[in-house]
Amino acid sequence: MSATDFLIIAVVTGLLIPLISRGVNATRTQRVSLTRDPRGAVLVYPRGFTILCIGMLVVCIGMGIMIAFVVNAESELDRVLGILLVILPLTAISAWLLSEAIGRRLTITDAGLETRSPWGTTYAVPWTDVDDVSYSYLNSWLVVRGRAGVRVRVSRYLNGTQDLCEAMARNLEPEVLRRAGGALDVFRHLSVSARGAA
Repeated sequence: MSATDFLIIAVVTGLLIPLISRGVNATRTQRVSLTRDPRGAVLVYPRGFTILCIGMLVVCIGMGIMIAFVVNAESELDRVLGILLVILPLTAISAWLLSEAIGRRLTITDAGLETRSPWGTTYAVPWTDVDDVSYSYLNSWLVVRGRAGVRVRVSRYLNGTQDLCEAMARNLEPEVLRRAGGALDVFRHLSVSARGAA
């Protein structure tokens, strides 16, 4: 390993550890304060999650810039390709998570759920139209499906997930609520543990 490798590792570690630590701590200590809108409560990602995503993106872009100026691509092509195979997917994931953190909104209304994607697409599922509620362990989100095939995904990291569970208990049809009981229990438990609460 050359001095350049050690320099890259030191800079990345020096930047990444404090940013991740700050982002995780801010996510855990974020007080749940729902944005109110005339129609209902709006669930958003906590500020700490956004800070974490920005930090990850800055580090990935910084590493790319460092590779462009520090590493000699002609003589160390295999090393550059190896590093890029790691950095490019991490940069794409960081950018996607940041767009999700900034653009995702879920509104709980008396009529149902409405979500807006980071790219502006809006989906709505009326409470009377909810056909199935399940939990995806792989993606850490609750999936609410309407009879027309519309799906609303709710991340466990959004602020106000307890309000969502209460609204579902009040508004879902009894049969749908009975089938969704296990998924809601898992979602409720994991949402609370994501914030470090008991």
